[in-house]
Amino acid sequence: MRFLSIIFCFVILSISTQVAGQDFLNSNSGPREDGSIEEQIDYLVKESNNYKTYKVIPKVKIQKLKANILDTLASVRGKLREAKNTLGEKNNSIASLNTRLSDLQSNLDQTNTEKNSISFLGMNMGKGAYKTLMWFIVAALASLLGFFIFKFKESNIDTVSTRKDYEELQKEFEEHRKRSLEREQKAMRKLQDELNRKSQV
Repeated sequence: MRFLSIIFCFVILSISTQVAGQDFLNSNSGPREDGSIEEQIDYLVKESNNYKTYKVIPKVKIQKLKANILDTLASVRGKLREAKNTLGEKNNSIASLNTRLSDLQSNLDQTNTEKNSISFLGMNMGKGAYKTLMWFIVAALASLLGFFIFKFKESNIDTVSTRKDYEELQKEFEEHRKRSLEREQKAMRKLQDELNRKSQV
């Protein structure tokens, strides 16, 4: 008898489950496909029948939920692949930009070095060293100019003194020549006078 009661309960239970499942399938088309997986699971649990402490969910709805989950996973995996590709492209772009930045920094450093240095006799010198060298050359040239001016003045003084001495010597010579000429003329006159006297005697 007990066996009959168990079979009876089992038959009633299976009929009620099928009727309830059929009503559930007919009344609701299932979880919305555009909702999140969590929303779809919540909907499925909420709309399913209860049996003791269990939930009775039709296979069709579980398969539909499974298909939705697999689609979502495929979509997420596709987006993840796209994100990885995009990340790879971004990393390549960043590496390229870093290389260009390094090249630009190198060019900038070289330009700054060239800007802050001057080529002098084939050597690159800093502007400070170049200015110091130029001031040293200017000071050396000014010293040489001062030395030559001093020597010129000293030489000029000697030249003026020598010219003055020469002019005085020239005057003395002229005076001496004049005196010598006068003496010679006097001596010639005397000689002529003597000759004239002798010829008259």
